[in-house]
Amino acid sequence: SPALLILWAPGGFRFTCYYYRGAYYKAFWGDPLMIPAAGKGYSILSASSWSEPAVENQELRQDIYTHFLLESMRKNNGRTHTLTQAHDYATRNTVAFTKKLQHPTMQMDQSGGDPIVLSGEVEAKGLAFLYSYINTLKDYELRLGGQSKGILGESYLTIPEGKHRLEIIDPTTNKVVVSRVIRVTAGKEYSVSDLIQSRKSHHLILGWGPGQFFNSAIREKFAAEPTAINSVSYRADEFLGVWDFILNAGYSPWQTETIRIGAQTFPQKRSTTRLLLALGTREPSRFIRSDEGLRSEWGFYVGPSLLRLERKIQGESRQSTEAPDASIVLPGVGLGTNFTVHQLQSGLAFVITAQYDMYWNQRQLEQVGRLVSQGQIAACVGVGW
Repeated sequence: SPALLILWAPGGFRFTCYYYRGAYYKAFWGDPLMIPAAGKGYSILSASSWSEPAVENQELRQDIYTHFLLESMRKNNGRTHTLTQAHDYATRNTVAFTKKLQHPTMQMDQSGGDPIVLSGEVEAKGLAFLYSYINTLKDYELRLGGQSKGILGESYLTIPEGKHRLEIIDPTTNKVVVSRVIRVTAGKEYSVSDLIQSRKSHHLILGWGPGQFFNSAIREKFAAEPTAINSVSYRADEFLGVWDFILNAGYSPWQTETIRIGAQTFPQKRSTTRLLLALGTREPSRFIRSDEGLRSEWGFYVGPSLLRLERKIQGESRQSTEAPDASIVLPGVGLGTNFTVHQLQSGLAFVITAQYDMYWNQRQLEQVGRLVSQGQIAACVGVGW
C-alpha cells in the first residue's frame, strides 16, 4: 500500500496530505530491495485555498475537510477507494457545508495514470476518470466527441476507454478554448491539465533514405538500383476528428544506372517523383519520456499516392533499343509507419519512417505486371509550430 504522510499545521489553517512513492518506502522499511515497483510523483491535498481558513466545527469536533475525507472512506464499505475519489467527495461536501466559504485544493504530479488506492483492492478495470482542480478552468464544460460530460471542478468525470477528442468550453462565451485528441485506459485516472499540455499542431519534416522497387521485372528493365529519395512532409495534427492530415512529397534526382533489355544492356538516367495524401493516427510510446517534455510516439498513415517515373536512354546504342525514353505517371496507395521522438515545447523532432507504396500499372510498363510496389526507409528531422 502507498505511504501516506499527514501533516497538521498549528491552528488548523491548512491540512495537507503528502503521497510519495519510492523514497518513503525506503524510509519506512529500510531495505531498498523491498520497494514495490512504482512510478514517481506526489499529491498534495489542502483543506482550503490560499487566503482561506481551514474551518473547524464544534458539531463535527474536527476540521470540516478532514471529517468528510475520512467519511468518504468509512462510507465506501470496503470497495476500492482512491485518493482523488476521497478528495472529490470531501471537496464537494466541504464547499456545501461552508456555503462556498472554503474551497479545498489538490496538486498532483504523477507519472502514469495508476490511481492511488487508499482502501480496498482493484479487482477489475472500470471506466477511466478525468479530474481537474485548475482554478482557471473551474465551471468550464468538458465535451468528448461532441457530447457533454460535465462541468470541470464539480466532480469526477467518467469516460470510456479509447481515443477521444476532448473539448473544453468557456461558459461565458460558449467557445471552444481547448481541443485535443486524448487516449485513455480503463481503470486509470487522468488530470485534465496533463492531457491538454502544450504541444505543436503543425509540423514540417525533412527526410532522406533509400527506396527500392520490389518487382524483379521493373528492377531489371526500368529501375535497376536503389534510389536515394529526398522527402518533405507537412502534418496537421488532429485535422479531422482524431486523424492527422499528411502531405508527403518525395523526389530522387537523376541517377545513372545500367538496365538490361533482351540480351543487351543500356545506360540510362532515371528520376522519380512521389506525392502522397494521407490520414494518420499516433499512439504514445513509453520508450522515451522525460520530465523535460521529451516524448516518443508511434504513427500510422494511409492514403492515395501518385508516382512519376522518367528515364532517358544514354549512349550511342540508344537507337537500337525498343525501350524509348519515357515519362510515366502511376496512381496507387501508400501506407507507412514512423517512430517519433520530439520535444513538446520547441517542436523539434527526430523521425524514423518506413513507407510502402503500391501502384496500378495501366499497361504503361510492358511485361511488368498490373501492380508495381516500392518501399522506402528514411531518417527525418522536423520542426513544429
